[in-house]
Amino acid sequence: MLLLNMAYVNWSSLWKRNQSIFYNAMLFGRIFSRGVYVNRPIFYGKRLNVSSRLNSMKNNYNSDKHGDNIDILTPHIWPPYVFKFPISNLFIRYYVDIIERKFIRNSEYVLWVNNPFDIMNDISLCLSKKAKYVVYDMSDDYEAFDEINAPDIRKNIIKILNISDVFIGVNNVVTSKYCHKNKITFNNSTNYDNFNNPCLPKIILDPIIPKSGKNKYIGFIGGFIKGRIDEELMLKILNRYCHCQVIVVGYTNSEDMLKNFSIFKNFIYLESVRYDNLPVVIKSFDVAIVPHLDNNYTRGNDLLKVLDYMAVGVPIVATNSSSLTKYKDCLFISNNNDEFIDNIDIALNYDNYQRICCGKKYARDMSWDRTVPELMNRIFNNNEKQSLDLY
Repeated sequence: MLLLNMAYVNWSSLWKRNQSIFYNAMLFGRIFSRGVYVNRPIFYGKRLNVSSRLNSMKNNYNSDKHGDNIDILTPHIWPPYVFKFPISNLFIRYYVDIIERKFIRNSEYVLWVNNPFDIMNDISLCLSKKAKYVVYDMSDDYEAFDEINAPDIRKNIIKILNISDVFIGVNNVVTSKYCHKNKITFNNSTNYDNFNNPCLPKIILDPIIPKSGKNKYIGFIGGFIKGRIDEELMLKILNRYCHCQVIVVGYTNSEDMLKNFSIFKNFIYLESVRYDNLPVVIKSFDVAIVPHLDNNYTRGNDLLKVLDYMAVGVPIVATNSSSLTKYKDCLFISNNNDEFIDNIDIALNYDNYQRICCGKKYARDMSWDRTVPELMNRIFNNNEKQSLDLY
C-alpha cells in the first residue's frame, strides 16, 4: 500500500506535524510499503525570462528520496495566470498524471490531505477518485489564517471533507467547526528522543551559545508571528528583565514587529536552527515562554514548541491560549500580563523540579513514535470501512 501525502508545509529539517505523522506512519510498517510526500508547488510566475521559463517547463518538478521508500515531489508551476481557467485545469491534470504514472504506478494508495489551498486542493480532489481511502488532517484553523478569504478557504475545506473517509483536527476547536461522520481530534506530539538526547551536540551559535554562566536567558522558539504574539506583553518582558537576554529563535512574518523589539539591547532574534541543534538552544533557556494572544488565530493551534520545551526539561511560562490548559500541571499558565511576569520570576528563582518531571513524562507519552501508531490503529481498525482490508 502507498501513502500519498498532499502537504501544506514542505518537507524540511524542521519536522512539523504533517511530516512527522507521515514519517512515523511509514515506520509503522504494517500498512504502507512506499510513501510519496508532495510539497507545495514552486510558482515561477512572470519574473522569468523566456529562456528560464522554457527550462522550468522542461524541469517541471523536483523529486528527492528520503531513505529507500519515500519520494519527495515538488511541482514547478511556471505560467502567469496559473489560477485562471482553463490554464489551472491543464496544470491540475498534468500533475495528477505525473503523480499517477511516475509515483503511484498502479499501486493501491491512501490519500492523506493536509493542504486545502489552491491547486493542491484541486489535485487532491482528482487523486481522491482512485484512492482506496482518503484522510483529511487539519493541522491548524486555516480559516483564521486569512479572514478576508475565509469563505473561499471554507469552501475548499468542505470539498475535501465531502470526499474524506476520516477527518482529523489538531484540537477540539478545529474539529468542532466541521461536520463529518468520522471525526478524530489528534493533538500534536514531539520527537522525544531528539529533544531528550543526553549527548547533545556541541555547537557555536553566536551570540548565545556557548553561554556565559552569568547570563540568564528567557527564550522562545518557532513562529514569531504578528497576530499570534502579544506585543504588549513582549515589551513588558523586555523592560522588566533588562538584566536577562530575551531570545527568539525561529521565523517571523513581520519585520516591523522585530524592529520594535530590536531597539532593546537585551533582545536577540536568530533564524531557525537545524532540528538536531534545537535541543541545545532550548537547553540554554532558563525559562521558555509562550507569549501568545488569545484569539481565533491561536485557538486553532496546538503548539509543538511546548512539548519540545517539556522534553528538554526547562521551566515554561505561557499565556492562557492555544489549548495549553491541558498542560496545567507541567507549566505556569498566566491569565494576564502581570501574572506572566510574576510567573517568570518564580520560574527563574525557585525550584521547578516537579513541573519539569511532569512535563518530561507528558512529552514521552506524546512522542510521535507512540501517538502515530495509535492513530493508525484508530483510523484503519476502528472505522466503518473495515472491509478495506488495508493490512
